[in-house]
Amino acid sequence: MISSDDLTLSEFDAFWSAAPKFPSTEQVDVDGFEQIWRDISDLFEDDDMLMQSEDVDEVSEVEREDDEDEEEEEQELSIIFKEISRDNYLDLQTIKEWEEVKNLLEENLISEKELEELWKETPKAPGSENRLDVEGFLSFNLALDDLFYFDDLSADKDGEEEEEEDEDSGDLTPEPQASVPSVPVALSVPPDTPKIEVYGILTGKDDSVEGITFDDLERWADLKAMVDEGEVEVEELEEIFEGVCSEKGLLDEKALLEFDAKVEDLFEDDDDDDDSLPFIPVPVPVSGTKTPAAKTNSQDKESLLSLISSLSSSDPAGLNADDPPSNLLPLISALASSPSNLLTTRPVTEKDLAGKWTLIYSNSGMIKFSQGLTGLASTLPNGSFLSLTQTLTHNSYASDCLYSESISAGAGSVVSATVDGDWNLRSSVSLLTGEPCVIVNVEPLNVKHSGTTTRADHWKSVRCMNMLNLDYIDGDLRIMRGNTSLDTVFVWKKEEE
Repeated sequence: MISSDDLTLSEFDAFWSAAPKFPSTEQVDVDGFEQIWRDISDLFEDDDMLMQSEDVDEVSEVEREDDEDEEEEEQELSIIFKEISRDNYLDLQTIKEWEEVKNLLEENLISEKELEELWKETPKAPGSENRLDVEGFLSFNLALDDLFYFDDLSADKDGEEEEEEDEDSGDLTPEPQASVPSVPVALSVPPDTPKIEVYGILTGKDDSVEGITFDDLERWADLKAMVDEGEVEVEELEEIFEGVCSEKGLLDEKALLEFDAKVEDLFEDDDDDDDSLPFIPVPVPVSGTKTPAAKTNSQDKESLLSLISSLSSSDPAGLNADDPPSNLLPLISALASSPSNLLTTRPVTEKDLAGKWTLIYSNSGMIKFSQGLTGLASTLPNGSFLSLTQTLTHNSYASDCLYSESISAGAGSVVSATVDGDWNLRSSVSLLTGEPCVIVNVEPLNVKHSGTTTRADHWKSVRCMNMLNLDYIDGDLRIMRGNTSLDTVFVWKKEEE
């Protein structure tokens, strides 16, 4: 104990001096030895109690911060309820017209069917069958947040690595969690099962079932395994589903086969690309010469930057602008197909994106509604968006992403917020054009502001940049497009190092 610094010599000397000894000697009997041992044991018990007390204090502090966050969110939602309700009640149509839900629908982050299911499950106001009071509105918003957890097919890979697998039984069906009885056990579709039989397995061979929802696919064990192993992203599955489902958000047998074929196409494309990110070769001017096309490319970029500058001169990133000017999207399309776009000349790597980028323009409905990435500008009194930067770093060990947002709080004060996370590049195929594309995938982890830290999955506004198509990139300009809405653009300008 002494050699490992668990016990000091001065402590031992004090215990030795206090112990009873034989008369006129420095030797202890059995009673003296037991007393010394008890004193040493008590010393370690005191340390354990102190450590437990510190752990309890730390847990209590975390719980207190969570309670404060929940109370603050409820206050904000209560204010929103007063603004959008009629006679202190809300109906389904008013919910759909609520700006936040409207943006979620427009950007395909939630379907009409999911929204209507949430409405049905939300407790209504006393004495009413189709209206919500403020308590019902809070419950509805909580359920809306829960939608984005996806039960988490894409989260907690560390926990998944700790799960024990029974290799002999070959049974991939996970044990249901007793603490969450509402989550169904994943259905296991045996290997080599004919595709036409998968529909019957997922529907339980119930003829009354109209079709398969995305939640049903979530419980398909084979599909879940693909996500768990990182072979496909949840967002990619959602996009494929939205492209083949009916207006009710359902897949029949034919649509399920189409869904399965599109998922398999993702892997065929990866094999064909030989692990390289896609690019579209185009003739490149000989160095030192200026062709009319090169001059046009330069003019298109200058015109785009000039147009954005006029939009954002008094409105950072153009977040308060109406619809984009009619020539903005054509200019972006012209740049995307030009030789100045690295995507058209060679495979793009993480090094091409590494650096600090400033958002100079976006017409995203979610960004406009939230007035930035974190939404603080729309919730703080007198708040207004000032700037947003994205710093991407990459090395052989990790790829980190850091958003830094500045918000004016009036009277010259500025609130700073950050969102940290991981990022990577993925090769894929656009569901809207069928062309090869490069996806910048960001997994946000924490939102920090005003001395507080919150998990990013609690912030709906952050999700709008999680998975975007890389449309154009050169040495100092990068343009991203939405996966499911090519008219949604994010234009970034690289800061000089």
